[in-house]
Amino acid sequence: MQRQGLKKSLLLVPVTLLLMGITSYQKLDTKLGIKDNGEVAAATTQHADTDVVAFEDPYLESDIEEDFLREPGHIKGQITYGELRHYSGDRLSVRNTTTGGMDSTFSSLEGIQALKELPANVKLDLHLGLDPAVSMTPLQGLKNIVRFGITQDSMHKNMTDQDFAALNSLEFTEDTYYPTLRLDAFQYYRNQLGLTSGDLVKLQPMLKKFATVNQTHTAAGYIDLTGQAIKDYSVLNGNVIQGTIILAIGQFLNYLGDDDLWLYADDKLPVAERKVVVKPGTKGLNGEPIQNSTRDSLLGSDNAAYRNDNISDGSGTAEKTISQIEDKTEMVVLAQYDSGANPTKSIKYADGTELQEDGVEYYKLIWGEKPKPTPDPEPKPDPTPTPTPDPVPTPEPEPKPDPTPTPDPKPSPQPNLPNPGPDLAQKRQVVYTTNNIYLYRQPTFTQKARKLFYAKKGRMNRPMFVVIGYARSNRGLVRYKVRDVNRNSKTFGQTGYITTKTSRVVPVYYRAQPKYVMVINASGVNAYCQKNLTGKVANYRQGTQLRVVELVEHNLTTRFKLSNGKYITANKKLVYAGKHSRVTKIKAKTPINRYQTVNLTNRLQHYSRGTYLKVNGYVYSHPNELHRHDALRYQVKGGYITGNNKLVNKYK
Repeated sequence: MQRQGLKKSLLLVPVTLLLMGITSYQKLDTKLGIKDNGEVAAATTQHADTDVVAFEDPYLESDIEEDFLREPGHIKGQITYGELRHYSGDRLSVRNTTTGGMDSTFSSLEGIQALKELPANVKLDLHLGLDPAVSMTPLQGLKNIVRFGITQDSMHKNMTDQDFAALNSLEFTEDTYYPTLRLDAFQYYRNQLGLTSGDLVKLQPMLKKFATVNQTHTAAGYIDLTGQAIKDYSVLNGNVIQGTIILAIGQFLNYLGDDDLWLYADDKLPVAERKVVVKPGTKGLNGEPIQNSTRDSLLGSDNAAYRNDNISDGSGTAEKTISQIEDKTEMVVLAQYDSGANPTKSIKYADGTELQEDGVEYYKLIWGEKPKPTPDPEPKPDPTPTPTPDPVPTPEPEPKPDPTPTPDPKPSPQPNLPNPGPDLAQKRQVVYTTNNIYLYRQPTFTQKARKLFYAKKGRMNRPMFVVIGYARSNRGLVRYKVRDVNRNSKTFGQTGYITTKTSRVVPVYYRAQPKYVMVINASGVNAYCQKNLTGKVANYRQGTQLRVVELVEHNLTTRFKLSNGKYITANKKLVYAGKHSRVTKIKAKTPINRYQTVNLTNRLQHYSRGTYLKVNGYVYSHPNELHRHDALRYQVKGGYITGNNKLVNKYK
């Protein structure tokens, strides 16, 4: 693939785009089933040798056909299953090369699954440039891959669970060529919805299989993550990519919502004396801060760049001091553009892994003094929770209050605002709802002032808000001023006022130490060496009981220190205080069905009354539709069933 030249000037993204949240879209392919292990499997059909493979994209068909033009008896434009089964070559390449290079992208991969019919000795060399939102599910189960690549913008937005499962099903093999795995984008430094660190976690099975093959090869291969939006490479630490070269230039790094990285400038000083120190936001493979930027720019509210200056050479870990902050600056932008004359420096690790990373980083600048943190109040024990059967998990990692900030460092004084006490969440702490509530436009609650409705949800689907201030109603009642931080919801980023009643809104982090906690997150909970949750050492599955020896404070959150000395989150959406038993099997009281999705769509199998089923886990429906009530579902072999007490008996 021919790369486009990288511009040396700073590519600045409009402020209005940077301040947008990222919404996750999911599609379901009704042609797909679910294997017993939970992976998506394409519906298979037996084809005769004379059957012609059906391609939706003629360019994909043309690229594959290049390897069959030399086959005896081939009819142009008609690749048959028999030709695939009797292919005489030892390699088949599909690399978007016969239709004008990567400028001609594929609009569909339908038909490529027929390559599974090739003889077992045929190796695949695939590099596929895709239009946005093209499904990757036809790749499910392809084997004998020596080199593989997907180039597509906005993968974070476009990829569904089925796409991740398809990529994780790929099998790699050795070859004389050095192995490569590419998951890159067309837009360098500007791909706002590129792959994230969380997406890399989902792709660990594929990355590990590739790295295993790479370790047996004489020439070092590489993983190309160019043009994505990756902030933390420590998710790849350990055996996931050991001994591999990771190429990760051209990252789009939006730190506007990371309040611990906000910059504060003194507007009372003359321009020549104003300076800020930018702490690195990106983390390397060991969780260490890395910073390779060599240029800085100041962005104002009108999106104007006040300057584009050189700063110190990228050193990998150094903080950057930016001087002479101009008036009206709202963002500091750091950048490093990899080129032949100015290559990005590699960071080398003891296990032989190399990381080559650069990007454009956006940091929010606030005028005024940095607020001093308010000491946390004396912890007040939470009331004993009312046990609920199988608390609600969520597949998301530990939520972090990471909205696009619009703080007001110099708030206008308001009379009689409350001093946060033990019953009120502190400013910048996260709360969640335990009952139906409304978000209001003003602190005096009226029906006309209602802005959004949030339904009562199961524990792990509960709506979350970060407290950004306080106010009083006309009657003197205290209200939270909040911002919605539910990233996958359409309400993300909305601001307004909610009640402070503890019967409806409570802090999301535990404030008291229990003796035991149970993991309730469907994806489990990670354990770390440090209380800032770096140095991952283990993952505890849903249902695991853990002994707690200490409640540890970290900034405005809390952690649990376990009896083995490791740390886990104290987030109530991920762990549940106390000892609890979980449902291990159910018996159908009435006829029930197994479905493909948690929302009980795409029926897969019918079960008669009296059927026993083993329960592998539990989730709740409609996790991101916060205006809707949810319902308990059980994960069973091959899909989901209802958790309704009227329909099933539960056994623990």
